[in-house]
Amino acid sequence: MSSKVAFLDFEFRGVSEPELDLVCVYVETTVDGNLDTEGGFWLHRDEDAKARARAYFSRLIRMGYVFVAYAAEAEMRSLLTLFKDSPSITHKIKWIDLYLEYRCLLNRSDRFSYGQQLIDGRVVTTAPPPPKWYRVDSHKDDEGHSKPSYGLAAACFKLLGILIDTDEKTAVRDIIINGSAEDIASSRDRIMAYCREDVRHLKPLQRRIAGHFVSGGFLVEDWKRGAFLRGDYASRTARMVATGYAVNLDKVKALTANVDSILSVAAEDCIAELPGCFEKQKSGRYKQTQKVIREWIEKQALPHWRRTDTKALSISKDAFGDWYKSDSEGFPGAFCRYLKTKQSLNGFLPGGKKGSFFDYVGSDSRVRPYFGIYGSQSSRSQPSATGFIPLKAHWVRNFLDPKRGRAVCGVDYSSQEFLIAAILSQDLAMMRAYQSGDVYLAFGKDAKVIPHDGTKASHPTLREVCKALVLGISYDMSAKGLAPRLTAISGDRFTEDQAQNLIDLFYSVYGDYADWKTETLREYEDEGKLVLPDGWAMWGDNDNPRSVGNFPVQGHGAVIMREAVKIAQDAGLDVVFTLHDAIYIEYDSPYVDAIERLQAAMQRAFSSVMGRYGKIIPIRLEGEAWSPDYAELKPRQIAGIEYLPEYIDTKGKADLERYRKFFQTPQTP
Repeated sequence: MSSKVAFLDFEFRGVSEPELDLVCVYVETTVDGNLDTEGGFWLHRDEDAKARARAYFSRLIRMGYVFVAYAAEAEMRSLLTLFKDSPSITHKIKWIDLYLEYRCLLNRSDRFSYGQQLIDGRVVTTAPPPPKWYRVDSHKDDEGHSKPSYGLAAACFKLLGILIDTDEKTAVRDIIINGSAEDIASSRDRIMAYCREDVRHLKPLQRRIAGHFVSGGFLVEDWKRGAFLRGDYASRTARMVATGYAVNLDKVKALTANVDSILSVAAEDCIAELPGCFEKQKSGRYKQTQKVIREWIEKQALPHWRRTDTKALSISKDAFGDWYKSDSEGFPGAFCRYLKTKQSLNGFLPGGKKGSFFDYVGSDSRVRPYFGIYGSQSSRSQPSATGFIPLKAHWVRNFLDPKRGRAVCGVDYSSQEFLIAAILSQDLAMMRAYQSGDVYLAFGKDAKVIPHDGTKASHPTLREVCKALVLGISYDMSAKGLAPRLTAISGDRFTEDQAQNLIDLFYSVYGDYADWKTETLREYEDEGKLVLPDGWAMWGDNDNPRSVGNFPVQGHGAVIMREAVKIAQDAGLDVVFTLHDAIYIEYDSPYVDAIERLQAAMQRAFSSVMGRYGKIIPIRLEGEAWSPDYAELKPRQIAGIEYLPEYIDTKGKADLERYRKFFQTPQTP
């Protein structure tokens, strides 16, 4: 690390706004580990103070200081606001985000994730839950097995033994976020003390975290490299959030006014397939008739259907999702669509436990979601669905709607995880399957379950079975989990033994991949961790071999995505969000060269990350671009890109047409 370090903390208002309302900042600088300077700026409604702060931070950046913060995404957004007229200077900052370092330190480490913890302001003692396969069929941790908190107070308690007054922190944050200008001004000393106190803990916390990585087998330089990469992605995420993504707010508001009507239509679709499954109440709303639905489930005689804590047959989205999809025939498909729609619409109503979609909408009608970077054990982002339309029902994605003159393009890595697995294992048969253009059909032919001259058109059901198998194995799905998927797809009852036979067949066809997976599990057991190319680690307390097996492939996909975002932003593209294996940009609609630059960035990122493993083959890209201009404008064609006047997700097309009438004026249920 540089010998010059700046520890900092901003306080601000207006997370959903394009520019934050800065309240104050406190900074402590060190040189060679020794205190150099400390002090703060009171920025609220003081342009002279902001000018002094700009000059101060400009000097630190030019002198090569490393910036250390807890949740650097927020601090970077503050600096983007401070330097709104000269944002390029912020590109030169090197960040270490102690929030992300703490998350990594806890990733499958029982030592740090359990024991004494500070959770919701209380000191509690927790223990790891029993292995997943020993638990009752409940999807929540039992009492005493609470997941850790990742806040600064929790980190300071766990690693430094410092107990921070979280009640005071909560009270001051409430003043900052919700108080009037007069409240903020009168609380100036209290707010500055709160900000200074947070900064005071950063230097010892950084030393302690670094020490734990080293004791866990990392070389100091390797940890630094990974920390800088994670800090850099936090800063790049701040740019995505500051930009936001465009929605048609008029449609969203109409949808909000028509929630009851939409749910009524979804319920009536279910009733048409299973009379009596809903009953209409005096209010005009529909209520599920659980007895009728459970009787239907009972008649299907499906093994291992999920049950509630009271042992009743579950009628949850997850329970139906084990066996059916939204495009399944009859009642189960209609009910899956109803449940997904109901879940998606919850976020559009005020008063929900997780807030409202409108909490994320700025005064410029752009949405600034919480992306949850490094939220999963494999380091994938886990956005909050409340403010993130792409995670809602497929038909709701129609609301992603740029203004005239602008367009959005999403480019997706095609069958990325299959190719990553092939390259990591250097399984040439898998690489050939990828090169065929249809990995599911290719596997079916390699396994001799589809004739050599078979096509997607000639053997659609068998291909879908192969698809479910290939995708299931990519998540190390067990025979118990795979059997219902195959049953739902094929229409024939698949037993667990039959599902296991297909799993075994896959591994016999792709033997090098099977050997690599076995070696990965052995490495995890011997080394006590698995580490991705950018330094993200999963420590050795994951007792689920399937989960361990998922880590390298999914994790490499996440590393590639972050590298692609970096290259795309450095190429001048406005990246607005990522979703699974896709990156979305917004650009001036006539200038489709932006799409080609995005494709080049994604290809380069894939080659950069995967090229270290030996033979690789080019990855395919596909995508869609949409703009209201594309109803008349016919842009230059680019391979793999379809141009649309509005975004229509194929899987949600039927529902979109069913609900489109509710996007304009309130309708009566």
